[in-house]
Amino acid sequence: MKKPWIVTVLVLATLATVASADEASHREAALELLETTNARQMLDQYMTSFEAMMDQQFNSMDLPPDGQEAAKAVQKEMMDWLSEFLAWDQMKGMYVDIYIEVFTEEEVNELIEFYKSPLGQKLLAKMPELMQKTMQKTQAMLQQKMPEFQQRLQKSLSDLQEKYEQ
Repeated sequence: MKKPWIVTVLVLATLATVASADEASHREAALELLETTNARQMLDQYMTSFEAMMDQQFNSMDLPPDGQEAAKAVQKEMMDWLSEFLAWDQMKGMYVDIYIEVFTEEEVNELIEFYKSPLGQKLLAKMPELMQKTMQKTQAMLQQKMPEFQQRLQKSLSDLQEKYEQ
């Protein structure tokens, strides 16, 4: 009578070991994909772009010299915080978790194969330029439409206020 329980325990232990090994290899594949796609460098480039955008915002403010110094101090504080919050060691684990949730291990391996190909390498090399151009064009579109957006927002807020004041 005790033998069926032993067999069941052994089967469950074996399945748990296989599942654990599968998850470990899936995680390893996701890490390899991050390395292959230069995810760390992309995060660094994002931070550099974000800092440049903040520079542009602060520089567009018409501040006296002492205000400019204060703005630079605020910018530095914000970038320091953001750099700590988005540190690679923290982000890497999150990225791996996302990749293993979204892609099967087989798909991750296929992505690795693609990104190691000449076309995949070209895409990776051109990605910063693509992102920069996308950001520039999006920002230009938003600036062009900002007056309309502000009008719509103001009207909606006025309508809302009018509706609930009565």
